Amino acid sequence: MAAALAGAVVLGGLSGCVSTQEKNARARLVADRTVNGRRPLRIAARSRDVRVVRVTLVRGRGGRGAVVVELRNRGAQAVADVPLLVGVRGADGRRVRLNGGRGLDWFQTHVPAIGAGETTTWVFVPRRRELPAGRPWAVAGRAVLAPAIPSIVATAIG
Repeated sequence: MAAALAGAVVLGGLSGCVSTQEKNARARLVADRTVNGRRPLRIAARSRDVRVVRVTLVRGRGGRGAVVVELRNRGAQAVADVPLLVGVRGADGRRVRLNGGRGLDWFQTHVPAIGAGETTTWVFVPRRRELPAGRPWAVAGRAVLAPAIPSIVATAIG
């Protein structure tokens, strides 16, 4: 009985328990993202590796809509926490920022990760009731180098 109990304790320790350090690192990441969402998004330098491939405005009923951005990581390493500023350029040439203000969720101003050589699509749905008229634009800022991103394959069931 004692041997079985000792074996269960050892196996329990090896079964993927999360350490206090890992919990603290995760909590700090969430806190940093929350605090950063309270500040306006500023892009000091454009990304060398992440390129904006296409920006599209999708409009729905009542002027509601979304900005859809296709991004490509041309670098040899995965990147994370890619700041992304989006907006619309009006007929007068002025740029209107859609996600550059305060109080936005971190995921409304950043792309979580893009694998090396990969392309991803990011969607921003503004809080505004209507999207302004004009041509959409997007600027990707410098990102953090990340470890390899695991592949996730989705398939239809049925």
